[in-house]
Order: sequence, then C-alpha cells, then structure tokens
Amino acid sequence: AAQSAFNAVYQQVPGELAPKLALAVACEKGGLPDVAEGLYGTCAATDATYVPPAAFGLSRVRVHRGDITGAVAALDKVPSTSRGYPESRQLRAEVLLAGGTGDLAVLDQAMRSIESVQMDGTVRQRYTVRILTHALDVVTSAPGAPRRDGTVGSVPATEAGLRAGLESAYRALAREAPLREDRIGFVNRANAVRSWTLT
Repeated sequence: AAQSAFNAVYQQVPGELAPKLALAVACEKGGLPDVAEGLYGTCAATDATYVPPAAFGLSRVRVHRGDITGAVAALDKVPSTSRGYPESRQLRAEVLLAGGTGDLAVLDQAMRSIESVQMDGTVRQRYTVRILTHALDVVTSAPGAPRRDGTVGSVPATEAGLRAGLESAYRALAREAPLREDRIGFVNRANAVRSWTLT
C-alpha cells in the first residue's frame, strides 16, 4: 500500500526527491531491494541534503544482500561536514564488525571509524571493547605466528598492546558506570584482561 501511495506521488512530481526517498524505503521494506537501491542511489547523487538517509538505506540493502564492501562504500558517501557523519561512522563500524571479526585489517577500519568522530564516551568505550576483544582473539589464536607490525586504530596490534587498550576501555567504563555493581564488574574485567608481570 505504501509503495502504491508513494509511487502515485512520485509520478505526479517526478523531480522531487522526498517521494523518491519514501518510495525507496517502501520498496526496501516491501521486498524490492534492487528498486530501492536504485532510488537510494539517485537521491544520494542528486542532492547533498539527501545523502545521509539515502546512504544509510543503500547500506542496509547491501548488508542484507551480503555485500559488506558495498555497504561500507555507501556509508563513505556521507561527507564529514554532514550532521549524519557521526552516525555513518558508527554504522560503518557495525557493518565491518558484522562482516569480519577475524581480520585485523577489518578491525582496524572499524576502530578508525569510531576514533574519527565525537560520540558519547560510554558508547565509544563499548565499541572499543568489542573491537579489541575480537582483535585479541585473533592475535592469541596463533601464538608465535609471524605478524607484521600494525595497529587496530591507535592501539598496537600485539597481545600486550591490545590488553592495555582493553584494560583502559574497561576502566573508562567503570568511571562512567552509574551503579556500584557495574563499576566493580568493569574493574574486574580490566584486571582479568591486563598483562601481569612478575616484577
């Protein structure tokens, strides 16, 4: 019903992007992803005002299709000057995490996405914990295997570096946790993940 209604409006004002964007959403929800993708693409390419919502729609369609690279490319259309840029970086991290948590290069991209924008401190630290936990799993899954030097965002991609980054993130979450039991839980996680020495 929504597709029919928005299509009727679109036919009456074919040059207007608002009904085109609405029709794209209706097509996405109504099982016509290819039509939705085309409409989202047109909106994103025509007017800068429509780039964020169209890019988010493009990304959803492509994620649903399993096209992680295309979904990331869609989110990269949102310019840094847009109010939607912080959300696009957060969604970019989500898409990357959904697409490959066993690859340090992908985890590095995800971390750089959240490091590149201002966001709520608790949200940032929760992303940091997710990303660095996956990275630590990758690094420790084959101890002794040769690895090229690298980073995950600004954190060295070594076991010691990742453990230090995780400890710092957990302690930051503990400082901001409103409940005492949550603070204790985060401190315990920080202590559990930290690198201990005998000296």
